[in-house]
This record gives sequence, C-alpha cells and structure tokens, in this order.
Amino acid sequence: MTYFVMGEITLKNDDWVVEYVTNINAFIEKHGGKVLSRSIEVENIEGERPLPTNVILIEFPSRQSALSFFEDPDYRTLRLLRQAGSNSEFILFPAEDLALSLEI
Repeated sequence: MTYFVMGEITLKNDDWVVEYVTNINAFIEKHGGKVLSRSIEVENIEGERPLPTNVILIEFPSRQSALSFFEDPDYRTLRLLRQAGSNSEFILFPAEDLALSLEI
C-alpha cells in the first residue's frame, strides 16, 4: 500500500539548506519515494497554530520504504544537518480513504 510522509520544517538558520536540498532527492528516490510537493508557500485556512517555513509531501510505495528512508545510515549526516538547523516534524500515513469503508 502507498504511504505518504508529510514534513513541516521551521528554519532556525539556513546554513544547511543548500547541501541538504542538493542531496536529499537521491535518498528519497533510493527508497522508491517521489516528492509530490515541496514549498515555502504555506498559509492557514483554518486554525491558528504557527506555520512552518517549509512543507514537503513525499509518496512511498510502502510503509517499510518510508521507514527505510528515514533509517538509512547514509542519510544520517543530512538528517543531522536538518535537525540542527531546523525544528522538523514528519508524519507517516497510508494512502487510504476510511470514509469509503463506512456503511451508510
């Protein structure tokens, strides 16, 4: 089953961004992932929580592919760069619509 990873990144500094962006796609693709959206154009349409400075949505062919990406030892250096230069949150969820399974 397809899984999505959604990331919200709030920059503390941008010293790491060029190295990270230059190299991250190779790791995503290595694990079968595809970037569906990567943007700094973020706005609230409902709610009042603080917005991240960057968002990313990645599609992976499976839950294990997504987890393998995050756990890849070769990705560790880039991950540490991102973590040092930002506050980041990533969530993993299946590409499903539970409403379709409801019996109404």
